[in-house]
Amino acid sequence: MTSPRVESWREVVGHEGRYDVSDQGRVRSHTRPSRPNYLMAISAHHLTGYLFVKLYSEAGQKPNVFVHQLVAEAFIGPRPAGEQVRHLDGNKLNNASTNLAYGSRSQNELDKLRHGTNPNARKTHCPKGHPYSEANTIYRRNRTSRTCRTCHMASIRRTRERAS
Repeated sequence: MTSPRVESWREVVGHEGRYDVSDQGRVRSHTRPSRPNYLMAISAHHLTGYLFVKLYSEAGQKPNVFVHQLVAEAFIGPRPAGEQVRHLDGNKLNNASTNLAYGSRSQNELDKLRHGTNPNARKTHCPKGHPYSEANTIYRRNRTSRTCRTCHMASIRRTRERAS
């Protein structure tokens, strides 16, 4: 029988001495003397579904900070310019450090296609109602976007008619 894994904690970058984040995606506060190591409430963002927490600075501001960004910065390191935090299993609620990695927007979008979490990938018909069948679909940019061949050809015909 294996022993349970010990949760590892590190200080939140920019809030050292006030907040810690764990490698499992939990956040604790040291700002309340009466409640040291207080586990903070984590909420899901109403539009994106990503988990966030409110962190208070010395000035009393309370910006919403996404938990996956806190975990990545504490356990992976600073985010390289132009890169995003990727959830390797496609689950926005799994903020374990082993499930996170930095990558380009293109890599993140390809992850979403692979996991089936891209909302456009689940569409079976174009906005005009034509099916996204293999014969009626044009893929672009490393298969990260697609268009309906019927609508595309109609658009080309309209452009040619206007030009003549």
